[in-house]
Amino acid sequence: MGVGLTDLADGLTRGVESIGDSISETFFEPVIRLGVTGLARSGKTVFITSLVANLLDRGRMPGLLAGAEGRIEAAYLQPQPDDTIPRFEFENHLAALTAPVPYWPDSTRSISELRLSLKVRPTGLLSGLSGPRTIHLDIVDYPGEWLLDLALLDKSYAEWAAETLERIAARPQAEAYLQQARAADGAARHDEPTAQALAHPSAPQPPQHNADGRRPEGEGDPLQVIAQHRAPLQAGDAAAARREGGSASPA
Repeated sequence: MGVGLTDLADGLTRGVESIGDSISETFFEPVIRLGVTGLARSGKTVFITSLVANLLDRGRMPGLLAGAEGRIEAAYLQPQPDDTIPRFEFENHLAALTAPVPYWPDSTRSISELRLSLKVRPTGLLSGLSGPRTIHLDIVDYPGEWLLDLALLDKSYAEWAAETLERIAARPQAEAYLQQARAADGAARHDEPTAQALAHPSAPQPPQHNADGRRPEGEGDPLQVIAQHRAPLQAGDAAAARREGGSASPA
């Protein structure tokens, strides 16, 4: 099938428009990408929320040169350029921080992005010949905990596990867990209660059984296990009630 002149002209036009859009994005609407990362509870979410709120209220950023010179004509939020990445929940986080009873917003669970656009008057000889330029600030909230996993790329699980057990061996807090881990048979068939007990050392331990599969008399009785783990909770409830001047409610 032949290609007509009209098809060639349409294709050339679309190509020129695409190039023109790219040039406009590069030279007339520059994009600044700001990545914010850090460990859990380090303040990433609060920092981003505060930064965006202050940029939207331009009078609160005197340290920003364009703001101090009065060259920022407008600041507004826009949809993030990559719609496959969740939007940073700025409004919800700001509502949490400015509520009548303020509370910390939820911590970063996954990557998110927010685009803030600024209309800024240029400076220099050509400032009077051109209108304000739009500058996009793309802020990416990245969980810093993920960065810690980069060291695992060159290790097997067995190597990581051996290094971790060696590192915690000198810690008194790990003594009970290490005893429990050494007592477990890693070559035995997978048992979910045992795996859960190793993953959560404070959880009730699975009862041991005799060789014939029966549980020793009085050992691992579910009612006893519940009573043993409920007692500290009741004591904690009573202590809390005394501090508040009330009484502990029955379980």
